[in-house]
Amino acid sequence: MEFCDQGTLEDWIENRRGKIPNKALSLGLFKQIATGVDYIHSEGLIHRDLKPLNIFLVDTKQIKIGDFGLVTFQKHDKQRTEDRGTPLYMSPEQLASVEYGNEVDIFALGLILSELLYIPLSLQETYKKILLQKLVATDPKMRPKTPEILKTLKEWNNVPEKKMRNTR
Repeated sequence: MEFCDQGTLEDWIENRRGKIPNKALSLGLFKQIATGVDYIHSEGLIHRDLKPLNIFLVDTKQIKIGDFGLVTFQKHDKQRTEDRGTPLYMSPEQLASVEYGNEVDIFALGLILSELLYIPLSLQETYKKILLQKLVATDPKMRPKTPEILKTLKEWNNVPEKKMRNTR
């Protein structure tokens, strides 16, 4: 893996807290993350520890997914019923130590997306709320696959930003 001297996505998010989110840049970064996760899954793997700390910035617009220490195969693996990962980003089935598949990475993607867009739990925009609800659904079968996520991101890029108004 190449050297990523711009820090982690966690640093990037922290540096932008309290500022107006750059929707296009945030969605661009998320699209790269979702594409990377789609590739990981296409190789028959589950990352199991997706979180902003394990996503590295090559520059201000390019990311790399790292820390593959907990990766497992999608095929049956006895370690897959162990609660491995970072608790804050673990899916309900990981926390319950029941068998799971790549949907655990989709759950983490939902949490990462909410952080990228600085979205509090009370979401304003319905289309974002629906996707996030799907991403973090307790029932793994209700979570979308990465191609559906990427399609939704493409649609979001076509929705113009609402102009900020000064109400003073």
